[in-house]
Amino acid sequence: MTERRCMMRYVSNAGMVLVAEGQAIGIDVFSRDPSRLYPDTPPGIRQELLDEIEQGNLKTLIFTHGHGDHFCREDVEEALERNPRLQVISTVPVIQELLSAGKEKGLPGEGSLPLGGYHLQAITREKTAQGPFWMQLGAFRTGFLHTIHEGVPYAQVPNLTLLMEVAGQRWVVAGDAAPRGELFAQIACWKKELDWFFLPFPYVGVSSTRCLLKKMLDIRQSFVLHEPRREADHQNWRENTRRICMQARDGLPLPVFAEEPGSWYRL
Repeated sequence: MTERRCMMRYVSNAGMVLVAEGQAIGIDVFSRDPSRLYPDTPPGIRQELLDEIEQGNLKTLIFTHGHGDHFCREDVEEALERNPRLQVISTVPVIQELLSAGKEKGLPGEGSLPLGGYHLQAITREKTAQGPFWMQLGAFRTGFLHTIHEGVPYAQVPNLTLLMEVAGQRWVVAGDAAPRGELFAQIACWKKELDWFFLPFPYVGVSSTRCLLKKMLDIRQSFVLHEPRREADHQNWRENTRRICMQARDGLPLPVFAEEPGSWYRL
């Protein structure tokens, strides 16, 4: 992970490692979906990520929310054991889960993981009440927004959407945010022109959402995440999304679709 140009490595369902200016940051990199609908982090890539963390090449992990297809507590615990100085940033429920796990194991501290507890940071709703909560994470200036999770049953699940400034570019990582006009308006208040938008497949596979994106944002390129595993895609979401994107004449750029976990992409 020493490349100075901007790169992205796709590692799981919505998981990726972003690399810029010789530094790396991981987002939703450890996942184990209990429903087996979305791709888990493959064992080989999991070990590579843990090695990078242990060596100090991957110093910060962000988890947009606590669903299993975005966050695996056991893998994060092992990562912290490998490198107690690893920084983990997420929602309050995710950080509380990590702290509670440490307490149950009889580890030292007030419910914290050993040594690394003070590197766990929860992004509360209060921090984002007046707009993005900004942190400088190495080369990545990152703004956190609390956004509504897609799907009525999950509307109360805290979800983080990320606004990122790095190497002269501006990126957005949606997490599982519902594709609403309010979200796109928040993004536009920061920056209407986006170099990359990392988004779930319904954003580009639903006509009404495509219209909102075109109207409210100027997107140079988008990267589609969160597609189901091929063998589990009984609704043909993958094929239908690709067909809609190929046939659309609304001016949105043809997105990049994630292929096999482990693949690298130049940004």
